Amino acid sequence: MGRYRNFELTVYCPAGEFVKADEATIEKRIDFFEKYAPLDKAYLEMHRGGDNVPAERMREIKALFEKRGIKTAGGYTSVSALKKSEKPRLLGVVCYTDAEMLSELQTTIEETASVFDEIILDDFYFTNCTCESCRAIKGDRPWAETRMKLMDEVSQKYVIEPAKRVNPRCKVVIKYPNWNESYHECGYDPIEQHKMFDGIYTGTEARQPGVAHQHLSRYMSYALPRLLENLAPGKNGGGWFDWIDCGYSINGYLEQMYLTAFSHCRELTMFCMTGIYDTVLVPALGFMINKIDEIMDGVGGCVGLPAYTPLRGEGEDHLTDDLGMCGFAIEPVPYFPKDAPALLLTESAAYDENIVEMLKGYCAKGGKAYITSGFLRAAHEKGYDISALTAARVSPRTMTAERYGLQNYSCGFKEHIPAGAPVSFPIIEIRNNADWNEMVVGNGAHNAPIYIRSLYGNGELRIIDIPEDYADLRRLPFEVLTAWRKAASESLPVYLECPAENMLFIYDNDSFIVLRHEGLPRGMARAHINGAAKALIDKSLRYERRIEPLYARNGETVFELMLEAGDIHRFTIEK
Repeated sequence: MGRYRNFELTVYCPAGEFVKADEATIEKRIDFFEKYAPLDKAYLEMHRGGDNVPAERMREIKALFEKRGIKTAGGYTSVSALKKSEKPRLLGVVCYTDAEMLSELQTTIEETASVFDEIILDDFYFTNCTCESCRAIKGDRPWAETRMKLMDEVSQKYVIEPAKRVNPRCKVVIKYPNWNESYHECGYDPIEQHKMFDGIYTGTEARQPGVAHQHLSRYMSYALPRLLENLAPGKNGGGWFDWIDCGYSINGYLEQMYLTAFSHCRELTMFCMTGIYDTVLVPALGFMINKIDEIMDGVGGCVGLPAYTPLRGEGEDHLTDDLGMCGFAIEPVPYFPKDAPALLLTESAAYDENIVEMLKGYCAKGGKAYITSGFLRAAHEKGYDISALTAARVSPRTMTAERYGLQNYSCGFKEHIPAGAPVSFPIIEIRNNADWNEMVVGNGAHNAPIYIRSLYGNGELRIIDIPEDYADLRRLPFEVLTAWRKAASESLPVYLECPAENMLFIYDNDSFIVLRHEGLPRGMARAHINGAAKALIDKSLRYERRIEPLYARNGETVFELMLEAGDIHRFTIEK
């Protein structure tokens, strides 16, 4: 690494930043970052729409960065300068069946490769064009199939091969955006493209969830790099976050960086130099990045409940990220994790036509599969015969929570928790004693299961009922969330007893990190360690201390944690 031990800090500079900037202006920007957040590397873009930087001028700009000890790479954004009214496109993206636009693409890639030994494609490298020529190649096929095949062919012929003809040393990297459940519909094809490109990259820009254009949760900044790293181990170069739609909220901006670092991204890329130049965001990031570098010293590899997330699947979009915001430690994987002791399937996993047969084999051998109500519904809608695993079905009716029943006891439950917020669940119908209620939601004289166990061979299928509105997950009583977390963490070293908005990141060397989201006030949480533990060594942003156990019971050692809003703690389990 360069200036930091656990990652490199990089910045992306769009072509528009250089079109009119002279050397003094560029040097002034570099000085600002050098003072507050020293850079290891800069991505210098030569083309974006109507902004183009000639090769000779870019070599001069490149030299300005490199004389300051900053490595450089090229950037390219696939937005055409050609104005064609007959091309019905969103966001000005390229029509990849248009000969003139393809020529523009190839020419700018060749020019960029003549200057740089590495090029990254910004995440506009997709298509939504529905012009006559695009409709002609589509025929009767779905858009997703058509566009993925088209983009695979274009990538090889107009991007990778031309770049390497001009510069055999040139590495071409494709950056994937933060909307992974929609990749296939717009032509992104990581399953094939990760083999074609020299590297991949991850968009981790969660921005300000709840008010931004996309329906993201902040946990995405951690989970998506893990998914792409698991797709192509060693090839995910880094994570890329930005200030756009953060409302200049310092914590909102910085949390993107924290989670990107927690996922073991090799580079942390800020977009973009001009956008954050001379703002409070850069000094704040420069201060905190050194703290995060210390936090990450000595942590192991990322672990969590494997969530099978096929890269062409869709449904319950970003639900795993919402679960991550509720304290679940999730490890998204693009392949069915047949050897894991437990796994999670959301609706997107129903894309895999072999999923039920794989589940049967998995559970029969002793695996514990957690499926959501969305997966169960989708399996029936697709005509999969899941009846061997469970008789449960998702009905069209719903129930709004008045109370929750937890902990089976005789013919009822030991504990009844008031609902507080009105949360609505789809009603799952089960066959009594063929399936078993572990937890219910009640309203008046009726109740319905929200956590179900179905035995199969040596293993189990476990069904989690997801509220109609994913945002309501955060409104569930902490006792409900904790019961789900405990069940889903049987094979993990730790789970949390706490409300939502406390995020947990687990590593394979008895380390874990807890981040308390900025929206929560100071509060207590409990860490339940699987097995015996003598102490927790708590390394926070400001101090290090030793925490003694609160109690040990039923194979767990429990520790009480005091957490401040926006606080970060790295704990090491002393055994």
